[in-house]
Amino acid sequence: MTKYRILIADDHPLYRNAMRNVLADTFDDVEVMECDDIASAETRLTSNAIDLVLLDLTMHDVEGLEGIARLRALTPSTPVIVCSAQDDPDMVR
Repeated sequence: MTKYRILIADDHPLYRNAMRNVLADTFDDVEVMECDDIASAETRLTSNAIDLVLLDLTMHDVEGLEGIARLRALTPSTPVIVCSAQDDPDMVR
């Protein structure tokens, strides 16, 4: 069975744990990795074949959309889903 690799990039450990549990309970064929900053996410993306990134926009080592821009530049074909409490309309657009 092929395992899909999902990277959760969020600086809140409770959120990462909750997302990991939901993914593990929902899918049999998923391997979940975690990181708490963009620098670690970049390392994971370059050293692993990641199928999907679940990304928080607000982490301590980036501002605004810098994190998603860095990840997209590094691996443009890897899908990124933004999971953020950010509700600024300009940011959302």
